[in-house]
Amino acid sequence: MKLGDIERNTLINVQPAALVAEVGRVIEKATPSEQDVFEVRRQVLARQAHLGLQDRAAPECVAESFFRCLVIDHLQCHYRVALEEIPDWINSSHTATRRVCSTPSRHSHHHIADTDWAEGWRRLQHRHPEVNVYVPRRRSAKRADLYLVTSDKVVSVEFKYVGQHGLRDVPACAGQMRRYVEKHAATLLAIYDGANKGSEVRGVDQLRSLFGPALSVVVVSGPAIPAR
Repeated sequence: MKLGDIERNTLINVQPAALVAEVGRVIEKATPSEQDVFEVRRQVLARQAHLGLQDRAAPECVAESFFRCLVIDHLQCHYRVALEEIPDWINSSHTATRRVCSTPSRHSHHHIADTDWAEGWRRLQHRHPEVNVYVPRRRSAKRADLYLVTSDKVVSVEFKYVGQHGLRDVPACAGQMRRYVEKHAATLLAIYDGANKGSEVRGVDQLRSLFGPALSVVVVSGPAIPAR
């Protein structure tokens, strides 16, 4: 597919706020099992080794990989996005999470090659430079964990893992999310609660009060994810 062909089509044809609500529902319904966590973590470690990255599967990377897999499959099926077109509409700079799949027997996105993900990410940045948020005194762009393109607008998704202490640095998290809220058409923050506190996760109410409807926040409880 050529860039011009992509620009003339909108594959995920829904308003950004509606897409955030839809993706939020997908995530809220997807409580992982201990086996899910084990398998996804195993794949993340294998990906890190394959890519020559550090031999560590951070909890947030494992949570992101699990939910990213489910979100991609849902959007692919619901909007009938062809396999080869996924990287142009659902992508990010995170290389370790790209080919992780919790259910390869039912999902097809794990067949997408690293080169195709990389090319799609380059095209997505070309069409939507707002995915790269630059801040003073920082050379590298700040980016969300996942981007979805709908109605020619960008939706950003950020994943956080919390344990017993909840969100440790609410002001820093708020500053990060504010960048996305200001630059993107809609933003979703998905919090994986490894301590199983649910609605009592510290800092969540504060974030919701700070942003109101401008930021959608969903909390999912599941098994604790090892730090290494």
